[in-house]
Amino acid sequence: MNLYNIWNIKKQKINSTRGYLNPKIREIWWYNLGMNIGKEIYGNGIGFLRPVLVINTEIPNMFIGIPLTTKLYAGKHKVFIFTNDNKKHGVIFCQIRSFDRRRLVHKMYTLSKNKYKKLFKQFKILYIK
Repeated sequence: MNLYNIWNIKKQKINSTRGYLNPKIREIWWYNLGMNIGKEIYGNGIGFLRPVLVINTEIPNMFIGIPLTTKLYAGKHKVFIFTNDNKKHGVIFCQIRSFDRRRLVHKMYTLSKNKYKKLFKQFKILYIK
């Protein structure tokens, strides 16, 4: 069975979930991102997981987040953060989007207020012209 079929089965199970977790701004969560096409970011491994930084929680049953990566290539990511375990993550600003809360798996970390502010200063420098 190919990965798209496996993801489709997993997605159907997630869709039938009734409960919603409640992430907070600045938290990084493991998220069932799934399989996508083209250059869209996707989850890894059998769980199709990827860490996502929560940046807005005002939408009922959803949140706005930024996917993260530990695969760091020169020039590909211009902003990095270090998590509580001192792991370096690339922040994939170009993949900011809304996420359904039913796909949340578990909280990994909470960024400090200082790291969070620095992150968005960098976002403004890179993307707000």
